[in-house]
Amino acid sequence: MRMNPEQSEAVHLIFDAYDGGESIKKIVGMLKDRKAPTTRGKPSWTPALIRKILRNKDYLGVEPYPRMIEEEQFDRVQECLKRSRDLWNQRHSTGSIQGTSMYTGRLICSSCGGVYAIYKQSSRCDNRNVRYWKCRHYDPITKEPCKMPIMTEKQLDGMFLQALMRMKTEPTLYHEETKKILKGLIKERQRMESELSVCWNRCNEDDERIEQLYFQIAARRYREIKMTDLTCQIEDYLRGLDGSIQAEKIDSSIFKIIKRVEVQPDRSLRFQLINNATVLQYPEIKTTKDKKLKNIRYCVPFGYWLDGQETPIIHEQYGPIVQMLFQSYAEGMSLTALAKELIRQSIPNQKGKPAWSHSCIRNILTNPVYLGDKKFPALVTRELFTQVQTRLEENGRKKRESRTKAADGKEELHAKGGTNRRGHSGNLEPDR
Repeated sequence: MRMNPEQSEAVHLIFDAYDGGESIKKIVGMLKDRKAPTTRGKPSWTPALIRKILRNKDYLGVEPYPRMIEEEQFDRVQECLKRSRDLWNQRHSTGSIQGTSMYTGRLICSSCGGVYAIYKQSSRCDNRNVRYWKCRHYDPITKEPCKMPIMTEKQLDGMFLQALMRMKTEPTLYHEETKKILKGLIKERQRMESELSVCWNRCNEDDERIEQLYFQIAARRYREIKMTDLTCQIEDYLRGLDGSIQAEKIDSSIFKIIKRVEVQPDRSLRFQLINNATVLQYPEIKTTKDKKLKNIRYCVPFGYWLDGQETPIIHEQYGPIVQMLFQSYAEGMSLTALAKELIRQSIPNQKGKPAWSHSCIRNILTNPVYLGDKKFPALVTRELFTQVQTRLEENGRKKRESRTKAADGKEELHAKGGTNRRGHSGNLEPDR
């Protein structure tokens, strides 16, 4: 694989400037002034992208990539990054906690892309300090902080433990997506191999394209092998995990298999594993004040999310969608048509993906929680809810009747004509 001259020059500038003592913000300004393109071809540089490049070991010459940075310089840069991170944690003492946590720098806001920071707050009841995390992004235009939910450290510990136990007992949580990603890589490689074969058969003189295809095919093979290896690492880690481990015993070794954690608007966590598969973990809602009773794991219904006090409130974006589903179905739109419309608008479901089906819509339309109760505010009126249930029952009755008629027709057909050897209806020849 050959280097891109413009991008290679930008990478050398980033490492040399940071190694020479320049700040990351100044490096961003230098690249923007030079209008140096990123991998997307646009000069859209950010501090987060600079840090990602500075930590990328591929520039040391990991196969199939050629070496761009010497190991001595790379090590010096990593030391500078570590010193900068430690210094930041020491200086930000206003409300925040000095020192590091295993979550430091690893919790990302899914709304603005900012990093969650840890803070402390004294409890009114006693002298205990409550440790909590919130997005530290501040919008200079609106002059308001990010409004994403606050997470306590106890909540994070519990959700990390739940996610680990689910992955350990239900490997399909990440296996299915891993297979899908791997299948996409294989399909892409096979397409390139077909193109290469066509080039050879036609005696194509475009040597540059043929050489490019060889390198791209090798890169895809490497990614396939790497992904399989990373999946094995995840399985080995989970296999060695004690099933009776407590939340407070979880340490930073968990990030051997987790690459990124995004905090979602409904307080759920989206774990991106090292093989790029994702696992979504929803929070727990306390269903009783009695501490002797266990908490019941509860997925917040679509259309709601939790505020900082763990109180369910109507989601600004998804609450109106629930109301639209009820109203549209009452006006005659089908479940399948509603599902297709949500997919067309790329509206994510409760798992964070734009994947809807008629059964998903039915589950929403039959959920009485949207009428409102002690925990959840009402999203639809009782009159509209009753109207929707009546239509669902009527459509269900019609389907059952049509199935019964179809079954009776088949029985009558079998009685008249019998079946052939494959079990299909046919005419029996009379005895001779």
